Amino acid sequence: MSNKFIVVTGATGGIGEEISLLLAKNGYNLILLNRDKAKSESLKQKIKQEYPTIEVDYFLVDLSIPKQIEETVEKISKTYKSIDALINNAGVLFKEKILSESGNDMHFQVNVVAPYLLMELFKPLLMRSQAGSKFPLIVNTSSNAIFMSSALKVDELKNPKKSGIFHSYANSKLALTVMSKRMANLYSSDGIKVFSIDPGGNRTDMTAGEAAPFFVRWFKMFLPPPSKGASYLTAPLLDKDFHASSGALLSSGKIKSIPKKSDTEEKVNDLMKLLKDMTLGK
Repeated sequence: MSNKFIVVTGATGGIGEEISLLLAKNGYNLILLNRDKAKSESLKQKIKQEYPTIEVDYFLVDLSIPKQIEETVEKISKTYKSIDALINNAGVLFKEKILSESGNDMHFQVNVVAPYLLMELFKPLLMRSQAGSKFPLIVNTSSNAIFMSSALKVDELKNPKKSGIFHSYANSKLALTVMSKRMANLYSSDGIKVFSIDPGGNRTDMTAGEAAPFFVRWFKMFLPPPSKGASYLTAPLLDKDFHASSGALLSSGKIKSIPKKSDTEEKVNDLMKLLKDMTLGK
């Protein structure tokens, strides 16, 4: 039985479920962070039936509420002495502006603030990993929408002027990707590797939803299944030929550069200050 434990967020459907199944198939134990109890229990039973030796635990949490995140990580820290990887897979895409309980745009709250908070809170457990040279590591789910955005708009993250896939969603994924690169640098002395990975277009509820542009919904039938995206997101753990350096952005398996207008020192500093002020800086 493997002694490696991987935390996966948003695991009850689409790419997240495929990530969980793929990791279980390869001998990794799972700690799943989801909102839906029935779906979480169903996935746990499915994994246990197919891979009886794998340990599966799940915790219910609304990632748009920082206090719930903090309480959940505290619970996990009382049960587990260490974790070996964190895959921040959960994400949202809305057509209209929706605000979190904190009064922030939901794209920013779930797609950026939640991963940042999880990274910081899980850091002590990650630093205790004894799993080998690949570990500990963090994977944040980026998006190819970042390549269709003009530039990161830090001042519009909390209160965007426009919503949708090419506006607040793309801006949030740009922020996540930029933040990941900075955090990789900050975590390097602790031995924690950080990657941003765009899983490419997949046939998921998100690509079929009304927030996705018409051409995406129409083209959905030609997109690969979510197992394809899962293979990209788990590559740092499972691909023996994976050699990207910490901080790298990968899109559909290839190393890419963050759009230059978004990856400036001023924007990165403004973003990191915003995140710290909103969460751990209080």
